[in-house]
Amino acid sequence: KSPYLAALVSAELLGPTRFAGFDANGEPVGKPHPTPLIQLVAVSEAQTENTMSLVREMLLQGPAVDNYYLDVGQTRILSRHGRIEPVTANAKSREGQRLTFAVMDETHLWIPSNRGIELANTLRRNLGKVGGRSIETSNAYHPGEGSVAEASYSYYQDIKSGLAKDPGFLFDSSEAP
Repeated sequence: KSPYLAALVSAELLGPTRFAGFDANGEPVGKPHPTPLIQLVAVSEAQTENTMSLVREMLLQGPAVDNYYLDVGQTRILSRHGRIEPVTANAKSREGQRLTFAVMDETHLWIPSNRGIELANTLRRNLGKVGGRSIETSNAYHPGEGSVAEASYSYYQDIKSGLAKDPGFLFDSSEAP
């Protein structure tokens, strides 16, 4: 999961990831976000480092640093207009941030006792205020534990059965037989 997430995060910082209309041939055209704030969020620093270390490596191994004037540090990556930062803080310290993209990693570990549900809700509110997006990754959750991953799966089941409609929600999983 981490290499894929690192590529998405790099694209969100530098690439044309926002819809900008159609060209003369009717093909979609993208544009970069003008001020991206991207956060890699997990319940432990070690988990954020799984993806952050790959983002650093991807950006440092090619021409991105020079072409985009990047400042690639251990705890954050800065471009002229945006930033990538790993965070593990509680929900209250995340409230109100102008977050444009969030990686919510290992959400099977985001449970009520570590305030993971509260953190997910705060991130989603922040994203909603600015038209931001997120991706949630997880291993199998423990049924009944009340994790963010379990709630997301339940929501997906509601969409599948017609109890909920959300055109902005994509769920993809590999399930055991």
